[in-house]
Amino acid sequence: MLRRIKEGFGANSAKKKEEQRQKDRDRYYKSHESQVFENNVRYTELGKMTVGIAVYQGPGVAPLSYEIAFARFLVPGKENAASVATSYSYELFKSVIQEKINEIITGRPLEMEYGTFEYIKRDGMDQRPVYDQVSFEVAINHLFHKRDESEILPFTFKAETEQAERTRLQINIPKAEFDIADAGSGLQGVGDAVEAQSGSPKGLGLDLDRHLSDNPLSLTSLQLDSFATRVTSDPNQRRPLSSQSTAAPSVPTSPRSPRSPVKTKSNEDRPKSKLSETLSEVGSKIKKKVTGKETPAERRERFKSLWGEDERTVFKKGGEDEVEDDNISAIAAIEKDDDEDGVEVEEDDDDDISQEDRAITKLQGLLSLPELAQLQDPGHPEDPLFRWNECCGLFGIDPEKTGIEELVTIAGLKTQIYQYQAFGIYWQMITSRQVGGGFVTDDMGLGKTLSFIAYMVVERQLSCLWQQVDRSRQLKNGQHLPEDEKSAAPCPSGAKAGWISCPCSHLNLTSRLRPKSGLRLACVPSALVRSWWEQWKTHVDIGVAELALNIIVDHKGAFDNNTSSEDLLSKSDSGRSRTRPTAERYKGRGGQGDDTAKPYQDGWLVLTTKENFPNWVKNFQYDGMVKADGAGSWKKGKRVNLVFGIAMIDECHEDLSRNTGRNKILSDLPPANSPFVWGYSGTPISQSPRGLEGVLWAIERHTQSHGAKHPNYPRFSWTTLNKISIDFNNQKDSKTTSTDGIDKVLEEFKPFLRTFVLRRDQNTKWFGHPLIKLKPHIHQDIILKQRNPLFTPQEIEAFEASYQAEKDELLAKLQEKFDNEPEARRSNTRPTELAFNTWCAKSWRSSLLATFPFLLNVATAGPDTQMSLTDQEALFLRGSDTKEKDNGYFRNLASITEHSPKALWLYEFVHNLEGKKDVNGEEEKLLIITQFPQVAFILKLFIRAYFPDKKDRVGLVTGRMTLKEKSETINAFTGKEKTASKRDVQILIGTTRLLGVGLQLTRASNIVLMEPDHHFVRELQGYARVHRIGQRNPVSYSWRLVDGASAVEGRVLRRQADRREFPGRRVGVQEVGREEEDAGLEGI
Repeated sequence: MLRRIKEGFGANSAKKKEEQRQKDRDRYYKSHESQVFENNVRYTELGKMTVGIAVYQGPGVAPLSYEIAFARFLVPGKENAASVATSYSYELFKSVIQEKINEIITGRPLEMEYGTFEYIKRDGMDQRPVYDQVSFEVAINHLFHKRDESEILPFTFKAETEQAERTRLQINIPKAEFDIADAGSGLQGVGDAVEAQSGSPKGLGLDLDRHLSDNPLSLTSLQLDSFATRVTSDPNQRRPLSSQSTAAPSVPTSPRSPRSPVKTKSNEDRPKSKLSETLSEVGSKIKKKVTGKETPAERRERFKSLWGEDERTVFKKGGEDEVEDDNISAIAAIEKDDDEDGVEVEEDDDDDISQEDRAITKLQGLLSLPELAQLQDPGHPEDPLFRWNECCGLFGIDPEKTGIEELVTIAGLKTQIYQYQAFGIYWQMITSRQVGGGFVTDDMGLGKTLSFIAYMVVERQLSCLWQQVDRSRQLKNGQHLPEDEKSAAPCPSGAKAGWISCPCSHLNLTSRLRPKSGLRLACVPSALVRSWWEQWKTHVDIGVAELALNIIVDHKGAFDNNTSSEDLLSKSDSGRSRTRPTAERYKGRGGQGDDTAKPYQDGWLVLTTKENFPNWVKNFQYDGMVKADGAGSWKKGKRVNLVFGIAMIDECHEDLSRNTGRNKILSDLPPANSPFVWGYSGTPISQSPRGLEGVLWAIERHTQSHGAKHPNYPRFSWTTLNKISIDFNNQKDSKTTSTDGIDKVLEEFKPFLRTFVLRRDQNTKWFGHPLIKLKPHIHQDIILKQRNPLFTPQEIEAFEASYQAEKDELLAKLQEKFDNEPEARRSNTRPTELAFNTWCAKSWRSSLLATFPFLLNVATAGPDTQMSLTDQEALFLRGSDTKEKDNGYFRNLASITEHSPKALWLYEFVHNLEGKKDVNGEEEKLLIITQFPQVAFILKLFIRAYFPDKKDRVGLVTGRMTLKEKSETINAFTGKEKTASKRDVQILIGTTRLLGVGLQLTRASNIVLMEPDHHFVRELQGYARVHRIGQRNPVSYSWRLVDGASAVEGRVLRRQADRREFPGRRVGVQEVGREEEDAGLEGI
């Protein structure tokens, strides 16, 4: 029995082995065939490909497939360019495919114009729409370059649903004279009832039946275009409006507004027209059939039939082929000149800005001071290149070669560094010895971590060189110049590759820089310890024996079961980590002296956190004599047998006050050796000047003798900074809205920044070029159209004209100001019309209607539902659920958004965003910005309503929010900090003024601008929220939505084109696919 069991096992084992061998053979042959195919298929011509199209007619109907030679769609005369996608016609393709498909199907004929035509991406996991010549070319390029051995270009066509077809045909019924009440009797509530079951009202808790009966403005596209307009039997002749109106007398009621009063007969006297009966019957049937049954997919298809795309223009910025970055400052200066020419005068748009926001904005603006790049030495104002030349002498750089490709080699680093990083190291070395430390506040992504590691390595080089020089002078072996050598002779041993200049020569800066002995300390947030350690292992060359670089990692969370034995040596509780850092104990009489660092210890970095460091230090305590607070008389106490030479804290802005958090780590360091202390942060003074307090307090504590070294040091005491911080808070909290007091306080604060702070960002120029190359950014202008417009351009213009008195009044004020201006101060030209920017600002109503045309109905409705559409009105509505629902925007949300091509484009975009992952494997996030709080508020309601699963994942940032509210919302979007509510915001919506400037929003790589901005610089600043240093995704994207029928937006585009204001260089749409393929991405 046992033998049979063993034989069975043996047979099974042999069978499994044979199956595995067969799998290995199949895998080999498959791989071999694929290789042969890849080597030959590249020579296949595009014109020889075959189009394969699968036709989906509807539920329950099996899909049909059809193949046709792609050469059928070649444009006549393009035979010599048959290998280029642009040589093939999309219109010809549609026409031929439609004809061939209708020959083989039964039932209703299909029209490609109204279905969904898509191509299948080669990963088989996604489909992309094809809707015009450009998208057709993108599809062909993708399918051809990713083709397989079948040589088929696969497409799908999903036919228009019968419901969507009925709706479309109903909308396009030839208009004849009929009465509103007739049509409404059959169709009232159809579209809203559909929405009630498709998720949107549930997301907002809206009763659609009650909503519709109480709010006659809330109409569907079916109602509006079927019966909102009274016309005569001649469809080209409009009937004049009734003189009766419920709107304000100065505002003409739109002839296409459903609230327009129309004189009708009573129900008894009014004969029903055939069209009215048809509308009522069809509406009743549709309502009965689809109420509560429109699925999200069907709604998505219905939305696609309501809007179209007229044109798409693509721009590219950044990447390897970028030559020159946009000069935002220059554009801003041009626009500033426009505003100061005596004609281009805008009203103050800061009325809604609180005194607190004014103060914070001005404080944060100080980080843009050009002096903070520190290139200019205050001691040598006559020589703007004094510091640069000293830096070049330190590192052996040719001062004439300053190109972006010029890198600096540092012995002890495996990674070359940029010149601006080398200059930062130079500045830290001289500043440390002048004032005891300071701040490195370079923008995120400029490599602050690597910069500190490089600074430590270079300081170690300095120490090693001085040891060699001192030894040579003692031995008098001639390898280095003697100490009394005063000539300009160079070092006899010559320069060492990758090493800074030798201190034996008085020619060199290093001869005036004494080494700083002692351990190096980096105190960082717990979450960043592992990242810092990885940076160390990536960049530091521990194989340079002379430098003997080592690290101690004082954080257990950085180690796990997969940690190598070599890395385990870096644990803070390892044997060497407990012995090598110890200093030489003072052995003098009475023990009243400082311990001293050992020669090798300035090559050791202690990487720790504020939580772990105090416990680690206890391992080195011993009983001895100590000084109270590092000064005064000696007394018995616990000494720490550690000596530090340089210490830094990362993210120093997180702890504002002295003796708190990581600041306390600096101030509590053993006082021996007066260590240099540094704070690192991209936002050191985001809320108050007190952001510098902690590090400056530690500098003051560890540098008792700086009063003699730096004559201005008393100006930089903690007492002085404390007074400035108090004065700033008083101004920030003032009830008056004046900037004079703020400006005065900040003038007193500027010397601190000029002395202690190094700051560079993406706009900082390095000898005329950007500091580093940015990754590619693709921008697309999308010009949209409404398939069945609610209003003509003339009707929009008539509405805007009713407010002409506002523009006339402003012009009169400008003219009066000109007339009263002294001759010596006024411009040469008296204004006769509003300048462009002013005209755009005063035409804000038309700009709103370009995004949401249905707002014209809301603005001209009766007193019960009419809204002013002002930004103050929208800002007041933000807040509680009661406020957000008790207004015309919410009550008419379906009609406002479903008649907006921009909102419907955004609806499709958000759908396409689902499932997309960024470079970190996390979900893609989206930033939406607009000039108008009204638009931001409506978009928030829209996304919450139509995407119920995102109800709590939409963040809104507008005016009248506290700083805490804004910060929590933004942090919930960026994931930078855990918020009290633990929100995870995927879509962040806000105004250009609040989100477009100064924020780091690189957690997203997608930004949508809802309208063109007449101040082009604000657009650039908005795009820079995602296209900036620190963007880890290989490509970032922006989209600007434009209403093709809007006069205001059209004027903005024309002016930008005339002034060559573009977000990059114009490229073909194929560039989008090329960048995505190069980056290994799937676009949205």
